Amino acid sequence: MSTGDAWRLDASGGVTVLRCRALDALEVPHAFSTRRDGDRDDFDLGPAEPEEPRFVERRGRLAAAAGVPGSMPVLLRQVHEARMVPSRLIDPPEEADASYALSPELGGSATDLLPAVRTADCVPILLADRAGRAVAAVHAGWRGTAAGIATKAVMELARLGVPPIELVAAIGPCIGPSSYEVSAEVAEQVACTSGEDFSAPAGEPGKRMLDLARANRRQLSWSGLEEGNIHVAPFCTALRSDLFFSYRRDGAAAGRMMALAGLPARA
Repeated sequence: MSTGDAWRLDASGGVTVLRCRALDALEVPHAFSTRRDGDRDDFDLGPAEPEEPRFVERRGRLAAAAGVPGSMPVLLRQVHEARMVPSRLIDPPEEADASYALSPELGGSATDLLPAVRTADCVPILLADRAGRAVAAVHAGWRGTAAGIATKAVMELARLGVPPIELVAAIGPCIGPSSYEVSAEVAEQVACTSGEDFSAPAGEPGKRMLDLARANRRQLSWSGLEEGNIHVAPFCTALRSDLFFSYRRDGAAAGRMMALAGLPARA
């Protein structure tokens, strides 16, 4: 199934996932999950903990659909901040909103680790080095965006040896600006970090409609990524109930999706 030149929906092992063609071209195994599992729409990947068997089984299937059968996503306890950590299997999961894996060339030791983030409206971002030396997964809600998590992730990878100009970014499905009403204060906090107001007036006084994807795109480009290497998925999670879970639409009962990436096999 095609969604245009930059993205494609793919059914693998019964699971429908979204892929970014630019990451495909780098041979980076990756996937943005949807809610679709065959004819069902309950492919909920669950919380970071506890590790219920049904969620563990689904995460393994997602890894297989991404192209890395036998591996498992490395989860985080996401706290809506701007901390990035190396992917590592620890219990309980680390408190952070971004993680990375490195090839042995940059000092990495376990190439089967899959950095992953969970979302249900927030912005999932996958970063990949064009030389295959690093991948990262970033979770950017409005708080993380206001804290500049996308910029901090790029700067951390630069510190580890991957310059921003070598990175390709895939910004996955998230809530769109026609569905995301926030306070004027929230919009202002995001604008301060992003250098531009990516919001528009809402129907209610003191409210704004915020474009989180564009704000994160701006942070990535300001951090040194080439504009042509930043790819934004053409979906709003709140509007596409056929494909995605949405906390804003469904409330606390909303399932969780996942974005994950692994190092290319050649790395």
